[in-house]
Amino acid sequence: MDQADVVSPFASLCDLSKIAIFGVSVLLIIHASRRVVLLEKEEKNSAEYSVHTLSCRDVTCFPIAGSFSLLLFFYCFDSIQYVFTLCVSVVSTVAGYTLFMPYTTMLCQPFEEQRKHIGHCGHLLGGEATAVFIAVLLTFSWLYTGHWLLLDVLGVSLCVMMLQFFRLPNLRLSAILLCVLVIYDVFWVFFSSSVFESNVMVAVATKVADNPVAMVADKLNLPGAAKTRPPLSIPGKLIFPSSIHSGHFSMLGLGDIILPGLLLCFAMRYDHAVMRATMATDRISLACSKWSYFQISICGYALGLIFAAVAAEMFSSPQPALLYLVPCTLIPFVVKATIQGDLKSLWDGPFDQLQTKISTPTPV
Repeated sequence: MDQADVVSPFASLCDLSKIAIFGVSVLLIIHASRRVVLLEKEEKNSAEYSVHTLSCRDVTCFPIAGSFSLLLFFYCFDSIQYVFTLCVSVVSTVAGYTLFMPYTTMLCQPFEEQRKHIGHCGHLLGGEATAVFIAVLLTFSWLYTGHWLLLDVLGVSLCVMMLQFFRLPNLRLSAILLCVLVIYDVFWVFFSSSVFESNVMVAVATKVADNPVAMVADKLNLPGAAKTRPPLSIPGKLIFPSSIHSGHFSMLGLGDIILPGLLLCFAMRYDHAVMRATMATDRISLACSKWSYFQISICGYALGLIFAAVAAEMFSSPQPALLYLVPCTLIPFVVKATIQGDLKSLWDGPFDQLQTKISTPTPV
């Protein structure tokens, strides 16, 4: 190896691709958490968005379903890749609609009166129809080009949709879910090679699917079009091209964003519910927000990302990111709850009690 090719660990950690993943994942969780809180505050949206509160049965199913999916993709990916790509495309389109719909609705709001005068076609120009068009265009563009940036936008859409759809009811279930999935992540990254003679998690994460556009072009006897369509990296991760190693990418699985993100959404929901229940003044709200559960947890999440990146450089091997993210996110949350005396309420489920306080009229 040439001396010019040797890159110090510090320089590798400063790779722009790693910095981009760090920034995108942190900002993504902040954005999704704020959207969840806004949806809960607006009663008119409560009927428009489906929400599923996780239960003990769901927590049990997560590692079982995840393990089954990993083995299915590991052994049978070539046989199911086109069906899987189709399913992913549909889900990604729905996720894209979820991501863009609030923005397109806001942008189209000034034209609401003009749309009413167009007639039956007016609804085709509304915010929802615009969001559908953008989502479909985004998915087809990814299928046609396979570009990593489009893959990342689809990944961001999937994260936002999942964090909006799923809710954690209490800290007890949050801790069980995250701890179980740490064990799941550690096994499939560190120990699966001793059982299956290959690192199953890494093998599945790096698989690419044949481009269905190329398949259609081949069926239509268009060999030129078939050869120019690149294979597809399936949306399940964020990837950014390395600024140091040409042709290499930095990667973070969507599960490493969604799973800690569920706890962080829970934290922000609790922070806002407490402020509403206590009817805090602006000054008190500002003081609380500086030391809120969400603020502490998001700092822990960012620190966990740094630890995971450092460990990957130190050991020169893929790391189970949840091994670092979960302790850095969960421990500060529990310590703060213990110090403030909120642990029992958070452990059992605080939202019903806080909702009762919000609904009870304040005596004059």
